[in-house]
Amino acid sequence: MRKFLTFIPILLLSTLSCLNPERDNPYDSNNPDKADLGGTVYGINYHPIEGAAIKLIQDSEIVEETQSDGSGWYEFSGLDPGVYKLVAEADLYTPLEYEMDLIAGTRDDSFDLYFQEIFFDFENEPLGPTPPRGFLIKCGQWDITQDNTNPGMHSTPNVFRGRNVFGAEPFALALFKEPIKDFWVDAKVKYSSLSTGSGALGFILRAQDEHNFYLLVIDLQAEALGLFTVLNDIISDTLAANNTLSIEPDTWYCLAVDFKDSDIEVHFNETRVFELSDDTFEGGSIGLWVKSWEMGGVARAHFDDMGIWP
Repeated sequence: MRKFLTFIPILLLSTLSCLNPERDNPYDSNNPDKADLGGTVYGINYHPIEGAAIKLIQDSEIVEETQSDGSGWYEFSGLDPGVYKLVAEADLYTPLEYEMDLIAGTRDDSFDLYFQEIFFDFENEPLGPTPPRGFLIKCGQWDITQDNTNPGMHSTPNVFRGRNVFGAEPFALALFKEPIKDFWVDAKVKYSSLSTGSGALGFILRAQDEHNFYLLVIDLQAEALGLFTVLNDIISDTLAANNTLSIEPDTWYCLAVDFKDSDIEVHFNETRVFELSDDTFEGGSIGLWVKSWEMGGVARAHFDDMGIWP
């Protein structure tokens, strides 16, 4: 009988231990040890971004969300351990996504987020003369309008349109706000047949201001693509050019430039058309440019699907 009575408490203790197991599973949501996560959100030029939206998602449900503060800092505290998807969104930038394992009892306050790609399709911009987010209008007339032609060639319907009247202003120029040293930029571009007289369109690159920059020009009359420097409003001799292109109004083309230190590559419709080295400007802003060459002329051009990658 004594042996039987001794066996009962041993069995009871064993049963209770199964009901309350040790919390040594790092992914156990009931583990009393929680996880913390934090870091700084950066944009191009590695500057901190305020107001970025950061979400933690588990099983397609948002379980925690926050925004970065004035210094770019974000933080989550007291998280249940487990596997999460982290999604970060910031104005102008392509969203970031990460798969994350948060382990009980850990604190990671160095998970910094780096936004890189900036993309403008102008679809969420209001129609009219208000500049799209991220742009400054320096001269000429610019607006968001609709262009439903060739939907397979660009995103529809919204486009960014520039207009220059000969003699009214030297050209039409819209600059992206953030200066950047090394980058790849591309965009869909189209010269409108509603223009009168001869004209041109293209990119402003590494602009110091509206008087000093690299100028990449698509000249419709010459059917040529050329790169120049502009110093105190004076255009240099041609740095590089290609005059074997076929360029027509009302046709969408893809124009792209790759800058790395002093090395420059220019691409037209995904084909490299020339490359060179020049160190006149080490960094600056990227812009869109339209110019009428002819007395009494009006040049009009459409831009769409512009991407910038540091």
